[in-house]
Amino acid sequence: MQTINYEIFGTLGPACADRVIIIEMADAGMTGMRLNLSHISLPKAEGMLKELTAANEMLIDEGGKPLDLLIDLNGPELRVAEMTKPKELLEDELYEIPFKENVLPLLKEGQTLLFDDGKLKGKIEKIIPILSENEENDYPSGGKKKVMIRISRGGTLFGGKSIKIKGVETDLSPLTLEDINNLSCAAKYGVTAVMQPFCTNAKDVSFVRKKMNEFGLEDARLFAKIESIEGVENLSEIADVSDMIVIARGDLGNDVPLYHLPAVQKKIENKCKEKNIPYLVVTEMLSSMIENERPTRAEVSDIFHAAYCGASAVMVTNETAVGKHPVEVMRMLTKTFFEGLPKQ
Repeated sequence: MQTINYEIFGTLGPACADRVIIIEMADAGMTGMRLNLSHISLPKAEGMLKELTAANEMLIDEGGKPLDLLIDLNGPELRVAEMTKPKELLEDELYEIPFKENVLPLLKEGQTLLFDDGKLKGKIEKIIPILSENEENDYPSGGKKKVMIRISRGGTLFGGKSIKIKGVETDLSPLTLEDINNLSCAAKYGVTAVMQPFCTNAKDVSFVRKKMNEFGLEDARLFAKIESIEGVENLSEIADVSDMIVIARGDLGNDVPLYHLPAVQKKIENKCKEKNIPYLVVTEMLSSMIENERPTRAEVSDIFHAAYCGASAVMVTNETAVGKHPVEVMRMLTKTFFEGLPKQ
């Protein structure tokens, strides 16, 4: 019988970037930490990474296993431009939203946009060219157009958050310039795994693998995030060139009607088992614990069923990166996951 190495990932962020907290999370069962490079670079995260390194040294001194460091790249994802402060978007109000340069050519009036894994929603009402460099522009990084959005689902929008343009397929390079820069120094920071967003075909995943090898990451694992129907349809070929499949339910839940998402997750799980490749489940597993000390019944049921159905790994994101209870999150995640594993 094949031995399965079960893995539990937290996400490194301000709430847990302390060696003592990291050790407590490891003692609770965490096996690795993800660093989201959508909002920070490896050099700029050096302070947090020093705390992780110190924690790993302490674990080794105690005869334990060091934690993996998994970097989550930008990939071909479309994003809001960086902003000096978050923007509160009210329903049925019109706002100027800044976008990164690679997004602007794709935008047209009348399109529906989903922001931050679908938490916010709006429709492009007007696109106004900026005719002069001297013309007022609150968001210079937003490029040469002002994009006015009528909000239909409001909330707080932070700079750098993801965008989904309903009904539009993109053909972007699998790696951004920021990704290349991060991969070039990843070995220096002890990266043991790379997570590639929005994988849609084997060619792009193989390209990322080639770049990893060029930068001395031959021994690092490559995790392929499935976040679109195209990725689901090409899962068999993607699995052949990946070490782990990631069922990333945030953007995947934007690409299909939300009520279809559980069935799509099950389809991915079945294909992974058929291909004998491990898979990881992520997104909102314990999101209520960002604020609360206890999760909802639905959340623990979700974790249990991920393990019961065959997941070899689970991961939390904001729950440990910015949440109020990172250690409690890890205890709940680990206990529930292992409770869900089929008993021998």
